[in-house]
Amino acid sequence: MAGDYDWSHLALTMFPTRVREKCRQDRSLAIAHGLEALYEGPLADLGTVAEEIETA
Repeated sequence: MAGDYDWSHLALTMFPTRVREKCRQDRSLAIAHGLEALYEGPLADLGTVAEEIETA
């Protein structure tokens, strides 16, 4: 799989502000860029993690 997602790191290098803003809205992009902590979307998008948070 090495090399399959090199474009994502290139985009982050060239357009860091744009990529970080998109990562706030799109969890899959955030994961691809290693920026999942920036994700601000609804907890429903987090699947079982959201269920664990709600029951805690």
